[in-house]
Amino acid sequence: MPVNSVFAKYAGRVPGLHQRTTVRYLLATGLSVSVTLAIPVLLVELAGITPRVASAFAFSLALVVNFVTLKFYVYRSEGRWQSQVVKYLITGALFRATEYAAFLVLHDGFGIFYALALVVVVGVSFVAKFFIYQVVIFTRPKDQNELQ
Repeated sequence: MPVNSVFAKYAGRVPGLHQRTTVRYLLATGLSVSVTLAIPVLLVELAGITPRVASAFAFSLALVVNFVTLKFYVYRSEGRWQSQVVKYLITGALFRATEYAAFLVLHDGFGIFYALALVVVVGVSFVAKFFIYQVVIFTRPKDQNELQ
């Protein structure tokens, strides 16, 4: 089942979840992935920066791009950005730890090929983040959820 179908299936059941929000989430995630992949290549190939420095810069930039697009474009949250940044960073760290643990369970525990284990973990995490971000971090007043 395509990811967008999963979101659409629950759009009528989750308050404030609309198909436009899911499309914006997919676009924002695509932008974040593009920044993460393109910036290091450009910096290494065109500016002569080492891959380690270029990748560190790209990961940091993607973190900022992701937060800004999620807050202002995807969920259109009007909450205080300071508290949302803290929640976002804590949630991100918890997701990374959980993703790694899930990968180890699938790969080491069940012997699943590493690439398949990664795809499964990242796919499940992608869907889970959509809901966690909306419910925990980028909340909106109830009446604004209807305006999405």
